This record gives sequence, structure tokens and C-alpha cells, in this order.
Amino acid sequence: ENTKSVRTLPKRNQRPKSTRLPCSEMGLTTPTSVDSPTKMTTRSQVRHNNINNTSTNGEIEIPNKKDKLRKSQFTHHHRTSEIIENILNVLKLLGDGLQHLSLYECRQAVDMFESITTKHLDTPYVLSSLALSFYHLHDYHKASLIYRQLRTKFPYHIDGLEYYSTVLWQLKDGVALATLAHELTETHRKHPASWCASGNCLSLHHEYDKAIQAFKRAIQIAPESDYAYTLLGNEYAVIDELERALACFRKAIQLNGRSYKAWNGVALVYLKQEKFPNADFHFSKAATIFRTNPDLICHWAIAQHKCHRSESALSLLNEALRIDPKNALCKFHKAGLLLHLERYHEALDELEELRQIAPKESLVYYLLSKVHRHLKNFHYSYMYMSWSMDLDPKGANNQLKENADKLYSKDEDLLLGMEEMASSITEDDMSQMASQSSLQDIQPMDSSDEIV
Repeated sequence: ENTKSVRTLPKRNQRPKSTRLPCSEMGLTTPTSVDSPTKMTTRSQVRHNNINNTSTNGEIEIPNKKDKLRKSQFTHHHRTSEIIENILNVLKLLGDGLQHLSLYECRQAVDMFESITTKHLDTPYVLSSLALSFYHLHDYHKASLIYRQLRTKFPYHIDGLEYYSTVLWQLKDGVALATLAHELTETHRKHPASWCASGNCLSLHHEYDKAIQAFKRAIQIAPESDYAYTLLGNEYAVIDELERALACFRKAIQLNGRSYKAWNGVALVYLKQEKFPNADFHFSKAATIFRTNPDLICHWAIAQHKCHRSESALSLLNEALRIDPKNALCKFHKAGLLLHLERYHEALDELEELRQIAPKESLVYYLLSKVHRHLKNFHYSYMYMSWSMDLDPKGANNQLKENADKLYSKDEDLLLGMEEMASSITEDDMSQMASQSSLQDIQPMDSSDEIV
């Protein structure tokens, strides 16, 4: 048979098989694990893996990117809310403090300012407001410490430093006041606080004419400064230029109707001019503005007494002592008023308490001598009179004693019978009184306090 070898052609959809050598023969090793890092992953396997990443309860987990985004948004929103709340709390405390300060409720203002966090408290505006509150409370030592802290942290902050100069004037700190005036005039020569500090420095050294020129310069720089007018009025009052002082105080009231210092300055001028009804009216205005100032109430009581309303004056002094039970000025005038009303034992009790508060004040012993004289305790009267003279050997308080005599005495000669008393005292009495007194290291207090 003739057999023909027919060659079969390959089909189109079939590829010729290539003969490959096994991996073992090529020297290659087959990956032992399916999870090998060198194995590539197909899309179907990715989808398969995502389907397998289901939780046991059948809920699909949120992808990590969305979860992180939502968490970050929630954290950012929560933190923003906390920051806004903190800012609002700080602003509320600051606003409440400034409101109390504007109403001269200084104790409440101090509480509000001190409630602010330390980070916000150590700012020039808050520190200045806190120091001003202590200044109005006549707590000059605390006010000085805060102003010093303000100057250390913010040496170029100047607003409100005119009150700092007055604080140093009240503390009689001439070195610090001169330093402050020099620094301010060197760095802020065109600011009224610089010239107010210079004027207070000159006033402390009794250079009143130069102080007046400095305060006038402050007014030229800032004609709207009621405090500069008040300081100028005080200087005119010191040198007995009373009409000019009145003009300055009235201008200060015109600029700021709630300037209790200006109202008080007008009243003091009228009291000096013995226009007691006018002084009574202006003292009442000042005390109405600053209701918790015992010194203003005390001055008002003096004007009431000069207007022959002694009982009303006594009630005002009791009110002032309820505000500040250890106020020496109020206790002294209350004792003098009780002496005038012939309530000697009550006056003696007040003076004994006052002697514990101000043991170096010669006027206290002078008034004690008068009370014991009316009680016929001549030995004690002579003893306290001698103590008063020992505390004031140069007679620096003689004018104040004469003013007290005019204010509270009904008799003309307060030393009536003192020669007879001196002659009746034996040497044993003198030695006994000397043993009771230890006045070697006692010096008189400075009683000439200017109202600024």
C-alpha cells in the first residue's frame, strides 16, 4: 500500500507548546509558601481579600482613611469648642472686673482679676487694672509690687503709670519715684504720664512751683486728662492758691463726672475756706461715687459736724468703721466727736483702741490727755500730754492740734490748770509714769497726707 504521510497543520487557536526544563533542572527553587512576598497579587485576589475582611456579625468595617478623617475632624471640633469656651470665660472675668472697677467696687474687681489664669493675668492691661484697684483701696504696697512687676515684664508699657507715680509719692519712695520719672521722660517724653511722674517727684521734694509746671506740661500734651488737672489742683491747694485749685478741680469734673478725687478736692478747698454747706455737698457727691471709701465718708462726717449735725456725723463715722474697722483716721475723728458730745467714756474706749493701731501718733495721746482732763484724771492727763510732747518735740503737729481743738473743743484754753496739775504731782508719780512709758525709739507719724 502506498501510504502517504500527511502533515497536520496547527490550528489557529492553538499555540505551539514550548518545552521548558523543570525548575529543579534549571537550578531554581519553587516558592514553598503562597504568602511569599515575591508573589504578585492580582485584582481578583484583592477583591477576595476585601470580602474576607468582614466582621463576624456581618458588618463591613469602615476603611482606615475615612475613620481617621472622621476622628481628626471630631478631635479638632472638640478642641476648638474648648478654646472658644476658655476665651469666653477669660473675657467674662475681665469684663466683670472692669465693670466693678468702673463702679469703684475694688474688692470685687481684685477677686475677678485674680481669678484669671496666670497666662492671661501676666498681660500689661490686666496687671495695670489690678494695680489700679489696689491703688483705689489705698493698699499702696501691693499696688507698688504689681506696678514693679509690670515695669519688669513690659518696660515700654506706659498707660496708667501716672498712678504708679502717685503710689510712690504716697509711700514717700523718693529714689524709685525719681528713677521712674527719669526713665519715662527719656523714653516717652510726649506722654502725660511722664510729666505726671516728674511733677509728683518734684512735689515730694517740696518744689511746688516746678511741680506745677510739670503738671501744666502734662495738660498741654493731653488736655483730656482729668487726673493731670486733679494733681495740678492739689499743688495749688498746697500753696494756698485756692481759686486756681478750684478751677482745676472743676475742669477735672467737667472732663470726668465720676472723678471722686476731683469732687473731694473741691470739698477740701471749701472746708479750708469754711464754706461748710458747699463742702458738705461735694463730699456727699464724692462719697456717693465711691461708697466703700472710709476716708471720703470720714471727711463728709467732718463737714456734717461743722454744719451742726453731729449725730448724723457720728452715724457716718460708724458706717466708715464698718467698712474698715481699723481705720485710724475714722477712729480719731469718732473719738473727737464723742468728746464734743461729752460722751467721755466712749471716747476713751475709742482712743485706747486707736493707741493700739497707731502707737506712735502724738495726736492720739494729746486727745487722751483731754479726755482724762474732763474725767478729772489729772495724773493721766499730764502723763499723756507729756507723751504727746515727747513724740512731737519740735511741735510739727501743733497746727493739727489747733485744728482739732477748733473742731471738737468747747473750752477755749485746753491747758487750763496744767500748771496746778504739774505742781501737785510728786517725784514718785513722775518716776512711775516714766516707768510706764518707753518712748526712746518712738517717732511721730507723718500726718500731712495729701489727697491725690
